[in-house]
Amino acid sequence: MYRRISFCLVASVVAAAVGSATVTIPEPESAVAACGSANQNCGLDTTKTAVLDVSHLDGAVAVEPTSTTSWDIVATWSPVYVTGLDCNDHTETASVDVSWSGSAWTLSNKSTTTNIVDIQVCALSTCDTVDDHSSQYRLYVDVTDPVIVGRVRHLQQVAFSTTSESDGKQLNTSTCTLGLSTLSPDSASYSAVDSGSFECSYDCTQTGAAVTITY
Repeated sequence: MYRRISFCLVASVVAAAVGSATVTIPEPESAVAACGSANQNCGLDTTKTAVLDVSHLDGAVAVEPTSTTSWDIVATWSPVYVTGLDCNDHTETASVDVSWSGSAWTLSNKSTTTNIVDIQVCALSTCDTVDDHSSQYRLYVDVTDPVIVGRVRHLQQVAFSTTSESDGKQLNTSTCTLGLSTLSPDSASYSAVDSGSFECSYDCTQTGAAVTITY
């Protein structure tokens, strides 16, 4: 009887050991893919630049917004893969309103975060034959990279999405005059994602994602 009990105990210990060994099997490729990778080294510059080019069109005709378009800007950072450590993302959300003042694109209600440190805008196209008009602008965003949240995480993408859009009027770019009819956007939301490469220089010459707001 004693021997049988001992044999059963040994068998149970071996089975438990085999069962626990399955827990330590390396994570599948899908888990590895969830992690990110480091971006270019910018030396003493601790930020990268994300960009969105915005165009307003009615078919092939330019449209000038008559009021404000509101944007949410969501940055995502991910760690590199290290066995036994998490691949969880860190995200932060900034927001800003964009409008045409009659002479320049302007920002209002700018809300930045700990690591989305600044937002700026510049015109991509203008005309001034009669009055100043424009239908295209570039949003460029200064984002800390890398960040340390638990461990080092690298910027993977910056997503831009509208929370409200402006009505607009057709812009004749040859005569630089506006049409009389007010147009409404086709959709309740527009979005695009800048997934890199993220530039070191923070100015209007950088490039990234693009979106067209249609009417």
